[in-house]
Amino acid sequence: MKKFELKCRIKINCDSILCLLVLKDSSIALGTNDSSIKLFSPRNYSNYLTIKEHQKGITSLTQSNKLEFNNLISTSKDSTIIIFHLNGNSYKIIIKILNHYKKVNKFLDLKLNDTYNFCSCSDDGILNLYNMDKNGEVYAIKNESNFNFNDIIYNMIETKINEIAVVLSSNYHCLKFIDTQNKSTKKTIQKISVIGNNSICLYKNEYLVIGGAYMITIINIVNYTKQIIDTNSWKIYSISNISDKDNVISFCDDEGKIFFNEIIINENGLNLKEKYSYINCYSTAIFAMTFDSKYNLLITGGIESDINIFNIM
Repeated sequence: MKKFELKCRIKINCDSILCLLVLKDSSIALGTNDSSIKLFSPRNYSNYLTIKEHQKGITSLTQSNKLEFNNLISTSKDSTIIIFHLNGNSYKIIIKILNHYKKVNKFLDLKLNDTYNFCSCSDDGILNLYNMDKNGEVYAIKNESNFNFNDIIYNMIETKINEIAVVLSSNYHCLKFIDTQNKSTKKTIQKISVIGNNSICLYKNEYLVIGGAYMITIINIVNYTKQIIDTNSWKIYSISNISDKDNVISFCDDEGKIFFNEIIINENGLNLKEKYSYINCYSTAIFAMTFDSKYNLLITGGIESDINIFNIM
């Protein structure tokens, strides 16, 4: 079993850490509830860049492989999406996307889509699909199509070729699998409890693992069957697998604990074994968790304004 040893704790002057991302150069990027983005060096964990271009909290961060420069893409409660060009300890805004009118919850770099490059979802109920044009050094992101669900889209994830799963607020949260080519709903699964932007992950390209209230929901994306696994945690805010090589799912809860569950796959589907270990690293909720595969690190952040960095041993 893997062990986790606290390497360091970075104190942040902010109002909650809502999202975390390890960049391609192994810098750590975080988004705060008070609208700032902070970047930390992978060598000494010093804060070498702070970005304050949003008016409200940062809901998600991503990097795109389609953009031919060192980029960072942020979404915000202020309804905007911003693409930044990072250059050492400076940055510039490449594009500000204004296609939503309420909180933007996520922006995806689509890796499995034949038609579109990116997509975004929002509290306004719209799933926007984008393509990118490039003329020399000038990039243009154009909104090519959209789905209007007339309902809050809490979360989304790319599942397979030309398919995106979106989580809507109706009926205790329902999950819809969207065919982006045919612009149709392939399958709807009712009663999916979802807590937070980071509470959904794809395991071995076959299962969606979703954290919620008192339970984890597992969806087989091949046959769209659902399993419910009860947990003792009231709210699971973040959920992830360490890597596809490890049969372990980790999740963070509202009491500051990180749990690690061994995964068993048998004829009945995917099951989580009894919790074999946990880390009690905060006294309040952990909203974000990410892994640095290069340096073998686990990184967490939440209501308490600091980042914990663990060596994975």
